[in-house]
Amino acid sequence: MSPDTAKMLAQGVAEAASLGIGAAVGGAAGAASALGTDTNNRQMHWKDYTETLVACRKNPTASGCGTILKMAGVKSQILDFMAMPTANVAVNTDPNGKVVSYTLLDKTSNQPLAIMEPMDFGAFRSAPAGIQALTLRVSPQYSLDMASAALEVTAGNTDKALDAGTAVITSPEYWRDAALGVVGEIVSVKAVSKPVPGSTLKATVTAEGKVGNDVFNDVNQTARPVEQANADQPTLIADRVNAKADATGKMLPNGNMADAHAEIGVIQQAFDSGKTSGADMAMNVAGKDVCGYCRGDIAAAANKAGLNSLVIHAVDDLTGLPKTYYWLSGMKSIKERP
Repeated sequence: MSPDTAKMLAQGVAEAASLGIGAAVGGAAGAASALGTDTNNRQMHWKDYTETLVACRKNPTASGCGTILKMAGVKSQILDFMAMPTANVAVNTDPNGKVVSYTLLDKTSNQPLAIMEPMDFGAFRSAPAGIQALTLRVSPQYSLDMASAALEVTAGNTDKALDAGTAVITSPEYWRDAALGVVGEIVSVKAVSKPVPGSTLKATVTAEGKVGNDVFNDVNQTARPVEQANADQPTLIADRVNAKADATGKMLPNGNMADAHAEIGVIQQAFDSGKTSGADMAMNVAGKDVCGYCRGDIAAAANKAGLNSLVIHAVDDLTGLPKTYYWLSGMKSIKERP
């Protein structure tokens, strides 16, 4: 198939998605997937994924199998700090330790419900809890693929859009529902393709850092806006975090901007803006006290950023009383002031 033909087919699938064809069987659930194209990118229900994975292992050169095989990874670990109201989360990594996908797990049994690539997971977690639940448990697979095709076309990823579109048009379930005329509400192309404005999950931790007259704000990783939660963007302390993860055999936060805690995100923003070299930073943390993961990581990030000093105002989780941490250049961890 020529590139032009592939592009035309992918665009056609996207236009079909925008007309609500993805809203078959499951009614509102299918409509939710089509309407939620900007929050649900490429994704697969677990049953569909495992069946496709078996087929791809037998025929790895088949359409879409490169992505399917890559998503399997070689190691998986449940990350408690990334759990959402609708699902627990396991991270899947390749032989080099790079995150290749996330598995969404039932909150009670930890049985797999769906699997998503990092960008897809970042978009999914910003969706309202109701849409998340419908996507995980009710929406037919072809409606998820239809939404994926539309978003990939919008992003200019013709090959991935074609893979998702092929999954739609080869789905017996889709053709059965199309024959029955089960079609949802019409959705405009503009509504389908609009960018995600940011996470809709409520922040549980907020951090505000000040360097002179410049102010930098961030939130806990599950509430961070999608456009900022980039798993491919390493933090200043990525090497440190990866080394600790290799030594302990555990997946740890703060190595990239998809899982960085709010305090690390603030320091990263200030560094990226060129404001940290030789500077003094004051930070206010609200919602929860600075966690154990972050006390050494904050010091390492401040050192890497070239800060001169850092003062953090927080609140004790147990007593509710204010507390202050400090760091000076050369210190290996932040310390609490008496």
